[in-house]
Amino acid sequence: MSSFVRKLMCEVVGYVPYETQITDLLKVVKDKHALKVVKRRLKTYTQAKRKHSEMIGDSV
Repeated sequence: MSSFVRKLMCEVVGYVPYETQITDLLKVVKDKHALKVVKRRLKTYTQAKRKHSEMIGDSV
């Protein structure tokens, strides 16, 4: 899925509850805890790092 479509879907539908939690954690500069939450949800470190960097880009 392209990044444009992904951003459009998030704009229309909204984020998944764990993604809103990550966004809130990133707003108060708790990067390490946000990564732990993503890791617990997605189960693999590589997927967690990818989602974490994606959410950092969205929160800025």
